[in-house]
Amino acid sequence: MKKIFIILFAAFVTIGVAAQKKNLEAPSATVGSEWLVTNGLGINGSLKFPFADGFSAVAGASYDVLLSKTNSYKNISNLSFGIRAGGEQDLYAQLGLGYSRPTYRYDYGYELQRNGLSFQASGGYVLSNNIDLGAELVILNYQRSEGSGIWLKLKIAYVFSLKKKTIKK
Repeated sequence: MKKIFIILFAAFVTIGVAAQKKNLEAPSATVGSEWLVTNGLGINGSLKFPFADGFSAVAGASYDVLLSKTNSYKNISNLSFGIRAGGEQDLYAQLGLGYSRPTYRYDYGYELQRNGLSFQASGGYVLSNNIDLGAELVILNYQRSEGSGIWLKLKIAYVFSLKKKTIKK
């Protein structure tokens, strides 16, 4: 599974280099936070590589903490790759497939759950001052007695351009 993600990441970097030559949008990175509706918080980040007008390849990561009413909580680490449709300062939609690793934390220690696949469908709006506001639906499927989980995340992030700025004289 790790080899697949390494190959996909290398493909996204190659796509980003090719996009620079086609005079498309610059690759960008986002860093932000997310609220898992009713029961958790998290942080997220992503890299976006445009490969055609209005379409980008996206590699993302998130770390979420799901809180519970008992003395335990669940951590979820997620790496995902997907396709995004939409402009740089506009509405967008994104679909992704990911690899997740949930872990339960109790007062007495950790219990690692089996890794699983996740599917993400998200959308949002990038404001003119590079603030990305969005929502994401995550479906996590892993092999344990729990079966799968579904979360709605509300996200806010800042978008950084990865293109060097040229100074005109």
